[in-house]
Amino acid sequence: MLAASANLVDRCTNTALSLSFGLNTTEKVSRPLKDTKSDHLTLEKLRPAQWFRSHRVRLVSSTLVYILTIIAILVALIGGYRSQIDLRLEERTRELEVAYETVASTVAATPELVHAQVAANGAITRLMQDAHLAEGPELAELRSQLLGYLAEDYVILQELEFRQLHFHLRDNRSFLRFHRPERFGDDLSDARPTVRAANETLLPAYGFEEGRIINGFRYVYPLFHDAEHVGSFEISMNYQAVLSRIRASRPVALDFVLSQQIIERTVFDDELENYEPSCFSSAFARETTFGYPDTSTVLGLEYDCILGDLEASPDLTKILQEYQKTSLSFTMQGVPVVVSLLPVRNFEGDYVAFILGYSRFDELPALRRFFWVLGLTLLMLTTAVFILFLRTTQGRERLTRIGEDLQRTIQAKNRFFSIVSHDLRGPVGSLATLCRMLDIELKETAEVPASTRETAEIIASGAENASQLLHDLLDWSRSQRGDITYDPAEHPLHELVGSQITILERAAAEKSISLRNDVGEVTVYGDEYMIKTILRNLLSNGIKFTPDGGSISVSATSNTKAVVISVTDTGVGMTEQQQADIYDFSIKASTKGTRYEAGTGLGFTVCNEFVRVHQGKITVESELGVGTAFYIHLPRS
Repeated sequence: MLAASANLVDRCTNTALSLSFGLNTTEKVSRPLKDTKSDHLTLEKLRPAQWFRSHRVRLVSSTLVYILTIIAILVALIGGYRSQIDLRLEERTRELEVAYETVASTVAATPELVHAQVAANGAITRLMQDAHLAEGPELAELRSQLLGYLAEDYVILQELEFRQLHFHLRDNRSFLRFHRPERFGDDLSDARPTVRAANETLLPAYGFEEGRIINGFRYVYPLFHDAEHVGSFEISMNYQAVLSRIRASRPVALDFVLSQQIIERTVFDDELENYEPSCFSSAFARETTFGYPDTSTVLGLEYDCILGDLEASPDLTKILQEYQKTSLSFTMQGVPVVVSLLPVRNFEGDYVAFILGYSRFDELPALRRFFWVLGLTLLMLTTAVFILFLRTTQGRERLTRIGEDLQRTIQAKNRFFSIVSHDLRGPVGSLATLCRMLDIELKETAEVPASTRETAEIIASGAENASQLLHDLLDWSRSQRGDITYDPAEHPLHELVGSQITILERAAAEKSISLRNDVGEVTVYGDEYMIKTILRNLLSNGIKFTPDGGSISVSATSNTKAVVISVTDTGVGMTEQQQADIYDFSIKASTKGTRYEAGTGLGFTVCNEFVRVHQGKITVESELGVGTAFYIHLPRS
């Protein structure tokens, strides 16, 4: 018996030596690890100069894109700035137009009132009837009577800025001009379309019109005596009065200019001195009886300096020739100014004059600041994006290199695990079997000292732990590489549990631990090898942490969706922190068993990986001093 024991010891010793020198029990391992140093680039930082040289084409194209983006931003900003300027200029033009239309409609009330009074005055209409046939002194007398009838009313009209009160005979001859009584008898048929229209259509005629002496906005009404047309009369307001009403509603300096051709064709020769050429165009003239626009009050600028910039504008000639309705912006002596030009139609619908409005462009500085800030912001953002792109591209290249090196390192690691696991599992398994046989035989031999039996037990336990470690290591590395084939099928769970209990019965018997298979007629869908590995690891773990005389049971419940397998022991239990740590692979959660058995730290990790392959989950419930229960949830399909 001692000879046989000695023989077993020699075999264990030889196996241990073969492991120490990297030899199998029958052959030398002839597969050295491949030198991976020459297979991949050293993980070194790419120098910027090297990177720029190797990416010259990409850098040039990226720079061109950056430059084109900057140009596009500038074009968009300039376009947006001009669009905002044009929008505000259109608003100024519209404001002037609305103000003009409002004044023209509101001043009509006074002429209508005067017309009502005159038309109801039978003496005046009878006088106009008599004047049609009168001549010489009789006609002069009638004019004198009419002047007396309405002298006080004309004074009131002048105070209301109506400059003209003019009566016409029914053949369009001038009968009495209250503003120039000495001028009468001239035929107005050609010079005054409003008079001709009122006498021909017997309807009121309204609109701007240049007169033989002054211009104005005319209100011409036909007159009747006993239903007989006897002539017409007009009330008119000159345009300076219209402009004064517009100025009262908004901060703007205004001027009015009239076509020079219209003036020369209509005005009396001796009245032409009432007009002078405009300062910015000889094609237009303005009345000399009115001063220049008060730009100093509104703009803080003298009128002369505004004229210089206005005359120098390349768009002005075209605007005047085409009678365009528009506004122009200028910066004069540091003051932003808007010049609005509103064309005016006469009674016949032809453009013959302009209203010019001069106002401050106070929005311009704020608008410029906004677009400057916006432009600089976009420029900085674009530049930052460009720099970030370059750095990201360079970093991406570095990450790609690092990733490739890391992949090679992982492959080398996997190769190493494969070699170690495959080449060592056989001899280590043999060693564990022999050591356990030696331990059993020495325990049954009375002549062997107790110290020797204790040493043999320690050797057997260490060899079994080493074998289990290799098994777990191989399973884990294969799962990480994806080398384990998942081959699911329906299996009777009771048989799977029974096979693993049979394997571990001897280890449980040594600690007087009972293993119970409480699984009924339940089938499980999954990979047989993986399910057995899960059960074996959990049962082995339960044996390790269950005191002598304890128990471990395996049971199962099922429904239409899943099977839940529970492995319950009466072991030492775990704290809440320990329960959380076993799911974290980065934490070494292995502890000594109740007989100080060493653990691999990989068992639960392998179980968790295999359960994940089944698209299931594994949970744990534990209480210190009571025990632990692991629940394996596996889908039905």
